[in-house]
Amino acid sequence: MIGGPARPGARAEARAEARISPESGLGPVSAPGPGALSAAKPPPSVLLLALPGAESEEMFADLSRREDLCLLRVANAAAANRTIEEMPVALVVACPEIPAS
Repeated sequence: MIGGPARPGARAEARAEARISPESGLGPVSAPGPGALSAAKPPPSVLLLALPGAESEEMFADLSRREDLCLLRVANAAAANRTIEEMPVALVVACPEIPAS
């Protein structure tokens, strides 16, 4: 090697210095605070098209308790269409007892 053997870790240090050198205009970047990400983007909406009742309440109880989702429950296709027109929906779950329209 030219100039003698390299010190262990010298390459990694040189790469780190290059990333944050004053000439590059870059510096260390701090991570956003704990509430910064949740405030920036609301949780995805899940539209649940199901008839109200104890059976559907029980079936979707776990889903309704999730804090990382916004569960929107509607009982008919007209309400589902209106919801989709008015707001973004990431997923639609339609129960089989709902008649096709």
